[in-house]
This record gives sequence, structure tokens and C-alpha cells, in this order.
Amino acid sequence: MPRKAIAFLGWTRPREGELQPTYRPTIYRYADELSPPTGFMAVATAYFFRPDELLVLVTPQAKAQNLPDLQRDLEAHHLPAATPVDIPAGQDEAELWQIFTIIADTVQRGDTLIFDITNGYRSLPVLALIATSYLRAVRPDVTLEKLVYGAYDAATDGVTPVFDLTPFVQLLDWTNATTALLQFGRADFGPLVRQSALDGLARHLNSLTLSLHTSRPRQAMEAAATLPAQLAAAQQHAAAAPPFALLFDQIAQEYAPFGLAQPNQEPHAALQRMLKIIEWYVQKELLVQAVTLAREWLISLVRLHLGLPPFSNDRRDQELILNERAPVPALLQPHFAPIKAQWDRIRTLRNDLAHSGMRPNAQAAEDAAARVRALPTELAALLPVHPKGES
Repeated sequence: MPRKAIAFLGWTRPREGELQPTYRPTIYRYADELSPPTGFMAVATAYFFRPDELLVLVTPQAKAQNLPDLQRDLEAHHLPAATPVDIPAGQDEAELWQIFTIIADTVQRGDTLIFDITNGYRSLPVLALIATSYLRAVRPDVTLEKLVYGAYDAATDGVTPVFDLTPFVQLLDWTNATTALLQFGRADFGPLVRQSALDGLARHLNSLTLSLHTSRPRQAMEAAATLPAQLAAAQQHAAAAPPFALLFDQIAQEYAPFGLAQPNQEPHAALQRMLKIIEWYVQKELLVQAVTLAREWLISLVRLHLGLPPFSNDRRDQELILNERAPVPALLQPHFAPIKAQWDRIRTLRNDLAHSGMRPNAQAAEDAAARVRALPTELAALLPVHPKGES
């Protein structure tokens, strides 16, 4: 795969008494290696990383002023010539979008990129960073090898350190993973903490959210029950991934309320937790899962009234009762009418969704969604008063 270095070359403001303004020469240091003296970080980038191609983004003013000197410097150090890429000055939003498009057009499928943002003018380094992140998202076969910055202001004894900013690009990956968790309830932190002390927590959280997305309430409850201990243990390793650690409180607040170590031992509490999960589905707009679990919740509610545990592989007898194909037991009769009415409504709604609206009198999507969003409140009204002895 071709390795491309993309650098900016800016315009140099004249200093007092200077006839021909240019970048001041320095020696750049990257890791334990020193570049030859040069006024251009692009030269150091080419020297340190030996890319197949060096692309230099230049405004018309910078091209006229500094590009000839850069090319001479590259030649003097036996480095390949730079390929100039013309960009506007970035004076307004339209020009910034134009620069974004130009950067995108320089990147081809399969490229490995080294970005040098040292001499980007004004907001161009930020734009380059955002463009890099976007290109990595839309072109997964593009690899960002390095993002570097020559910190001339931090130079000591004529040696300028080159900062490797590549790890901070990962903050954008953390942003995407955090959005996926908080908005959609999907935990995608594994690749970000792999081979770290937080890998176990990431895998546990992934299992928990996967059980929610696949409508496995019992598995979700059991995983959530151990989540506080997992988070407490992970806290001592927070330095391994500070962005992850910042989420610990939010993770606990959102998922720990689902926790129940032995759902069949506390049936009332289990139905409460299932209600919380249904509410969570509605909040995340996981409407099909909400209806699916609401139906099962009603069967578990019937089992609660009959003194049976909420989770069982054999629930057919309770379905027969709800479908009026078996007599209503005496224990259930005082509560049956509203449960049955809700069962009929949910059955119709579930069938509507399960058949993708391909049935007579199918509801409009907006109407179906409104019905689903009303379910948590409607179901909560059916749950009896909390019995003694349960948490």
C-alpha cells in the first residue's frame, strides 16, 4: 500500500528588517533520531518516515514564497521532491469546505497516511484532524500511521521536538464509541482497550449490551448485577484509558439498575427490572425489542400471580390462559381482565411489527411507534404492590 505524507506549507510573515522572510532553520528530533538542519518540518517528515510520496498543501501566497526553498532543501538532503497541492487561503467557510474536499481527494483507497500539521495556517490543523477522522470512517482501508507536529516554540539548544499526536486521534474513536453507547446502547470499546487492564470490563459491558439488543433480559440482569464490582475494580486502572474512565459513572447509572443476581428467586423484582429494560428500549428507540419483551413480561406477570418463577422454558400454559384456550385459575381471576386487554393490544402490535406492516389494516409507522412508547406506563400500572422479602 502506498505511504503518503501530507504536510502543510504556510506563508511566512516578514520579521522586522527581514528582506526575504522564511522559516528559521532548526534540527527536528523524533524519538531518538535527529533530522538534518532545515527550516521546513516537511523535510523532517520526509526524512523520518521516508514516504513513497510527499504531498504539500499550499496556498498561492505560500507557494510563491516558500515552495522553491522547500524543494531545494529536499533535494539538498537527497529526499524526493514534494508534490504541491493547491488550496485556498481558508478565509471563509466555503473555502474551508473546499480545503476539506481537496484533502479527501488526495487520499485513495489503501493509502497509509502520515499527516504533518506543523505549518498549517489558522484553523487548518484542526480541519486536517477532522478530515483524517472522517476519511478513516468512510474509507476503512485507509490507515493513519502518524499525525505529527514540530513544536518549534518548545525547541531547546536548536533542537525542536516532534510530537506524535497519533494517540489523540483515538479520542475521535472514543467519541464515536461513547455516542454508540449513550445514544444506541451499544458497547464498542473492546478495540480501544484491547491488551489493557480494562479489557475485561469492555468485554463484560459488550456482553451486557448485546444481551439487551438480542432481548435476553435474564442474561442482562445477571450481567448488570456484577457491573458495579467490575467498575470498582476497573477504577484503579483508569489511567490505562482516561476517556473510558470518564464514562464509569454514566455506565453505572444507566445499566446497574437492571441488575438482579437471581431473577427467579425474586420474581417481583425481576418484573420491575424487565420494566426498566422496556423503558430503556423505548428511550433508545429499540421499539421492536420493547414490544417483544412487553409480550413476555405479561406472561411473566401471569406467572407471578400464580406463584411461578418469571423465567422458564415452559410458558405455554400461561399463553393458553391469555389466549382464552385454558380456564383462568382462581389466583389470577381478580387481575385477569386488564392483563388480558393489554395482551390483546400487544399481540396485535407485535404481529404488525413482526410482519413488517404486510398485513391488513397495518398501522402507520408513527402510530405504531406511539403505541410502543406508551407501553412502559401501561405495563407499570399492572404490576402489583411490592411483596415483602424482595429487594
